[in-house]
Amino acid sequence: MNQNSNSSVVPEANLSQNQSIILGKKFYILLGITFLILIVALTPAYTYLIFALTLTTPQLQHHSGYPHILVDLFWKGFSLLTAIYWLYLGIKIGLSRRGGLWVIPSAFLSYFLLILMVQFIGRLSAIVIPSSSDSVISLFFQDGGKFVRFLSRSFIYLWGGGSVFNMGVVGGWLTKRYQKFGFEPKESNILAFLMILSSFSWGVVFFLKWLLPVMILTGILSLVGIFKLIQTSVKKRQRLIQAYLNSESQKILE
Repeated sequence: MNQNSNSSVVPEANLSQNQSIILGKKFYILLGITFLILIVALTPAYTYLIFALTLTTPQLQHHSGYPHILVDLFWKGFSLLTAIYWLYLGIKIGLSRRGGLWVIPSAFLSYFLLILMVQFIGRLSAIVIPSSSDSVISLFFQDGGKFVRFLSRSFIYLWGGGSVFNMGVVGGWLTKRYQKFGFEPKESNILAFLMILSSFSWGVVFFLKWLLPVMILTGILSLVGIFKLIQTSVKKRQRLIQAYLNSESQKILE
């Protein structure tokens, strides 16, 4: 009876030996590789967001007319909604069974859509804004030329927002991968978010050469968050395994 019981218990020597690598080498390799890939792959998303916030004509930038301010807010809101939709679509695909197959292609797609957006920006730089006495609607549809430019600008935001698609794909895929390594759903979501945030920040700093203090601080804090989350998860697993062994040892003694 004792022999059968002993054969079902994990030896404590093996447990203590494996506690330091309880997540496995594959997890740390995945962590490093995805971090390096995402530093490059996520930079188009930041470029698009900057364009979306600053893409206004000189006439609009120096005009304090109320209708023009509303138009500017409309475009910024439209670009934000577009980015959110692309992000949602990317997360949905990343969480799918074949989400991993989309990680690299989605990065190329993000760059392609960003380039497509940039090619149209020059054509909008010479838009002539009517006087402030015109209504908001007339700013869009005063004549056929402005209507065409309005459609072109809509096209820019719709397709340029695809630069955010890659973030969603990677976020969804990483969440599933971390769950397979044993992280709880909430931990997986947080860890995937911190990985994207860290890669996003350092990619902007190193590749776009925009040494923004906020980006550097965000990159540092996200790396600290990743370390603490992994450390906490490992300790939690160690306690659970030790509690299981203690309960099994108690059963044997009884």
